[in-house]
Amino acid sequence: MRLLKSRAAYADEFLADPSFFTVADTYGIELLHPRREGRSREQVGKKGKSNGRSLVGIKLGWLINNEGKVVTWQWDTANVSDREFRDMPLAYNGETITLCDLGFREKDAAHENMLFCEKGTWSERYAVETDFSWVCELFHCKKMYHRKRPYIDARLGYMTALMNCLLDITDTKRSLAQFVI
Repeated sequence: MRLLKSRAAYADEFLADPSFFTVADTYGIELLHPRREGRSREQVGKKGKSNGRSLVGIKLGWLINNEGKVVTWQWDTANVSDREFRDMPLAYNGETITLCDLGFREKDAAHENMLFCEKGTWSERYAVETDFSWVCELFHCKKMYHRKRPYIDARLGYMTALMNCLLDITDTKRSLAQFVI
């Protein structure tokens, strides 16, 4: 992991270009069992809610294009709201319209290129949910055991790059099932 950590910046070269419509969402990743919270002073993960459940860990934010490829990503501790990930779609203002869930709304904040969608509307948003399910199935990232920020950055960066590569070499997302072990 030390060697991989030192080369993690190269993974960003595999990020995709934005499309007219993009989708932004977050995904919770557990780092610790809630009973173990606070045992270490160097603990990265925080207690928060994601996907309707409580966890001690981080949130991964993805902005994906219409092909399901990741355009940009970031992560933060699980105790932050989705509003902390607003800079992902705002960085592409003028290039794309981003479909977001209501968690990205912020009162009196700029949102020129962000379209907030109620649950059950804009079925295009489900593409990111499909991607996150592949993250769980292919990369086993519902739980991670890395304890330091550089290693978490490396793991998430390589996972994002690999996701884009797999989508490049397959015809459809459904054919990603061949990679599940």
